[in-house]
Amino acid sequence: MKVSFSWAGIPACKKISPAFTISDAPPETKTLRFTMHDQDAPHFHHGGSTVAYEGRSVPQGAIGYIGPCPPEGEVHHYVWTIEALDAHGHVLDRTTAAGKFPMR
Repeated sequence: MKVSFSWAGIPACKKISPAFTISDAPPETKTLRFTMHDQDAPHFHHGGSTVAYEGRSVPQGAIGYIGPCPPEGEVHHYVWTIEALDAHGHVLDRTTAAGKFPMR
């Protein structure tokens, strides 16, 4: 499974998740579980949520989480973990997607 995203258009310190493009998800995938971690503040829990998988994308704002909010003047590195789940909640595949915020 491959996942890509961009922070373009996402304001700092808001609970608006980026849109994600998904490819090569297992055919049995029913939901996707997203969690985000800040590599520069590893003890801060940004959370995430599970969303229905309906094809090749997850729209902006679909994931419940605490958005990136690095201190003024700092750039933080974030890693999303995405798990493909079947109808019974079993993990079929797992991948990560990384990006820095703000983008510079």
